[in-house]
Amino acid sequence: MRINHIIKIFFLSVLVSGFAYGQAQQGGILTYVESEFPRSYDPITAMDDIVNIRMTTMMYEGLFGYDIDREVRSRLADSYTVGRNNQEITVRMKRGKKWADGREITARDVAKTLEAIWASDNVQEQRIIGDIEEVHVQDNYTLRFLFQNPLPEDVMLRKLTFKLIPSHKINNLPLTRQSGLARSPVGSGFYQMVRRGPTDITMRANPYFRQRDGGNMGPYIDEVRMYVQTDVGTQIEFLLNQQVDVMVEIPPPAIARLRAAGFQIKPYESLSYHFIAINFTHPILQEREIRQAMTYGFNRENALDRIYQNQGTLISGPFPPASAFYVRDRDAGPFPYDPSEAIRLLSQAGFNERASDGTRINNNGERLSFTLVVPRHEGDDYTPRVTAQFISDMNRIGISVDLQELEFERWIQRVKYEQNFDLAFAQVVFDEAGNVAPMFLSTNNEPGAENFISYNNPDADALIKRFQETASPSERININRSLHRLLRDDCPFIFLWSLNKNAAAHQKVRNFMTRVTPFSFFDYVNEWYIREDW
Repeated sequence: MRINHIIKIFFLSVLVSGFAYGQAQQGGILTYVESEFPRSYDPITAMDDIVNIRMTTMMYEGLFGYDIDREVRSRLADSYTVGRNNQEITVRMKRGKKWADGREITARDVAKTLEAIWASDNVQEQRIIGDIEEVHVQDNYTLRFLFQNPLPEDVMLRKLTFKLIPSHKINNLPLTRQSGLARSPVGSGFYQMVRRGPTDITMRANPYFRQRDGGNMGPYIDEVRMYVQTDVGTQIEFLLNQQVDVMVEIPPPAIARLRAAGFQIKPYESLSYHFIAINFTHPILQEREIRQAMTYGFNRENALDRIYQNQGTLISGPFPPASAFYVRDRDAGPFPYDPSEAIRLLSQAGFNERASDGTRINNNGERLSFTLVVPRHEGDDYTPRVTAQFISDMNRIGISVDLQELEFERWIQRVKYEQNFDLAFAQVVFDEAGNVAPMFLSTNNEPGAENFISYNNPDADALIKRFQETASPSERININRSLHRLLRDDCPFIFLWSLNKNAAAHQKVRNFMTRVTPFSFFDYVNEWYIREDW
C-alpha cells in the first residue's frame, strides 16, 4: 500500500500546527537540569540510562515514531507495503534526508543499525525489534523486513520505531561506550551535540532538520543546554533563581512551592515501574508461599504515600498501568498489606520457628535470610527510604534482609550478568509495545538477558508462545492479560508502583509539553519556543 491516509493527515496537521505557532519566533536558548551526565551519547549503548534516552530523543529519529495518541506515524519512512500473510513489510524511505554531518540517510543505515542492536546488550532496543528475523536492503531507499511470526500491521510498525544511527560512523561491532559514535554523536533529529563541558552539554539546532518542509517542523529554539547538578534541592533552587528553565522531574513535595512561584507544572505518564526481583536459583525463593508472603508483608501503599506523596499507582503485575495489557479487575489488583496472611503463608511453607534474632527457621535449620542488592544513583534519596521500609516490614514477619548498595554499573554486572543476588531493587522502562516476554521466558536466562531471575514457568512460556504466534490484536490483548494474572499470583517480582512524573518550566518556555508521549520527555521539543520578551 502507498502511505496510508492516517499518515497523510498527520503531515497535514503538522503543517497546520507549524503555521499556527510559526508566529512563534525562532531563536533563544533552553536550559534544563539533570542529576548526572549520560553514560554515552548514542541510543544503542544507553543501557537503561534515562538521561541518555531523553537526550538522544532530541538527536535521533527512526523510520516511524509515535504521536500524542500513541499511534505510529512516519518519520524517515515514506510508504510501506505489508505482505506474505503479515509476516513481512517493505518500507520505502524518504529521499534527500541527511545526517547532522551532511551525509544522506539511506537503507544501509537502517540495516547497519539493526545489526548494531542485535550485537548489543541493550535490552530496551532489543525489546523493540524483538520479532524482526531478517532485513534485506533492496536499493538505497527500500528495505524488506521479515518477522518470525505473522503480526498485526500496527505491531509491525511499532517494531520499526528504533532510532537510526549512521553506518559511516560505525567501525566495529558491538558498539561500546568508548566507540566514536558514543562519544561524538551524529543523528538526524532536532539537535546535534556541539560541546561537553565539566558541568554541561550544549546542543544546537540541526540545520538539515530545519530545512525539511520549509522549516515548518522546527525546531524553533536555537540551542539546548543540559546542566548537571546531583543534588535535587539545588536543582530546585536553580529553577527558582532562573539559572535553568526546565526541570524534567520534580519531587512531589516541591510541586506546590513551584506552582506558587508561577512555574508551569506539567504531569506526564510513565511507561515504567519499580519492583523487587526475586532470584529463582535460590531454593527457598522457589517456593511461591515465600514470594507471596513478602508481597503481603510489605506495606507498599504506606511507602508510596509517605515517601512519594502518593504520586503514583500500586501495580499488580508485569505490565505498566498505561499499557493495554494491564488488568484492572478487582480480583487481579495489587496484593493488600496483610502481615497476618504473610505469617500464615510462611508457616505453611514450614517456617514456624524463630531464631534468637527473630528470623524464621524451618525444621532443617534453614533461615529466611536474604540479601537485597540496590543500585546507587547520585541525588536519589527515595530508594534508600523505600528499601529501609522494606527491610523493616520484612523483619516484622520474620524475614531478615541485608542491604548491599552498589554503583549502577556494578549493580548491572552483579544482577544481570553474574546473576549473583537473592533480591534486587530495580526499575523497568518500556517502549510503547510493552513486551514483557523476554523478562519471563524460561529460555531467555543466559547472562545479560532480561530473565535474569531465571524464572521458569511452563504456563507462562505457553502464553508467551501463543502471543508470539498470534496476529489478532484482540487475541494478543487477551493472552497478555492472562499472563498478567498468572504473574500477579506467582510473584516472580514484588511488584511495587508506577510513579507519576511532573516537570516544571519557566513561563518564558511556550508550548512546553503541550504534547508529550509517555516514554520520552523531549519528543516534541521542536514545537517549543522562547518568548521574545524574555
